[in-house]
Amino acid sequence: LVVSYLAGIAWLQQVGIVMLAVFVLQGLSVLHFAVDIRALPMFVLILAYLLLITPVLNSFAIIALAAFGYSDAWVRFRPRILAAKKDKDL
Repeated sequence: LVVSYLAGIAWLQQVGIVMLAVFVLQGLSVLHFAVDIRALPMFVLILAYLLLITPVLNSFAIIALAAFGYSDAWVRFRPRILAAKKDKDL
């Protein structure tokens, strides 16, 4: 995304913004999954949404959620969260 802005390539900027939105949604879905199986408290999800609507902190929340969503594609947090939750319940 940064490279596209520095290079001034308009279509690449638009693709970068769409991909950022996709990874933010993926990060939110991982948080929802963790809260649904009770691996994280509901407070974490509420805090994430509050950070998204807070004008000063929303850019930090967007970048953090996008990085979390992007890393989920590589690390696969959901099976790991599920396995950790099963081990904890036993």
